Amino acid sequence: MPRLANVDWIIITDLIYKLNTAQTNRELRQEFLDNIHHAFAFDCASFFTAADFKEKVPDPVGYNLTMDIKKAYAEVKEEDHLSWAYNLNESIVISDEDFLSDDDRRTHFFQNMNLREDWRYGLNLCLYYEGEFLGIAAFHNYPESGDFPARAADILDVIKPHLALALYRLTRDSKQVLTEKLPNSERLLYEYTLTHREVETLKLILSGIPTNEICDLLSISSNTLKNHLQNIYRKLDVHNRIELVQKVMGMV
Repeated sequence: MPRLANVDWIIITDLIYKLNTAQTNRELRQEFLDNIHHAFAFDCASFFTAADFKEKVPDPVGYNLTMDIKKAYAEVKEEDHLSWAYNLNESIVISDEDFLSDDDRRTHFFQNMNLREDWRYGLNLCLYYEGEFLGIAAFHNYPESGDFPARAADILDVIKPHLALALYRLTRDSKQVLTEKLPNSERLLYEYTLTHREVETLKLILSGIPTNEICDLLSISSNTLKNHLQNIYRKLDVHNRIELVQKVMGMV
């Protein structure tokens, strides 16, 4: 457990409460950026969800940004130097200084985003819940503000499981609307050759129920669930849950 000051813990506790009372995904992200600034200083920030990385025009929230972040990121997203972080299995806090190579700093992405805006220092919070990528909150400082202190990373380490859970819950709630519009079981059974158990598994997955609860509901092991999921991906010709949701939405 990081050794933070009492005032830090007060701010963290207050922020966690606000995260858990947010009503929408976007409200949660904006609430987080607006309030984490009380815990540690930064010049500007953005918060992208997993869906933003799949959309042609992403819809992130920002704090004190001078650029049109949606347009700027859409133009260079294929070169994102943080793309490796989308394939992890757990939340992580990492600074630009820890992983950015000289080659990264020469990319069009870095030139058009970080360098153009004079973002000399960066601190990134990559969020996962039960192996599912949820999004990234990126904090930036100008040269005169200096690099982020270790305390900033410690604070984000404390908050990250609470933020990931709150973001996951809101994402799950939004998916419940999708399950009400699922294609009928006959189409999934005959057109896509899913088994009855795979159809049942698909509906539970899209409802946002955690994997351990799905195993309990279906009385199966985690390995069996993984096999069901791999079969669903193969039959629907998708590679992850984001593509799965998009595929099912296209069937409605």
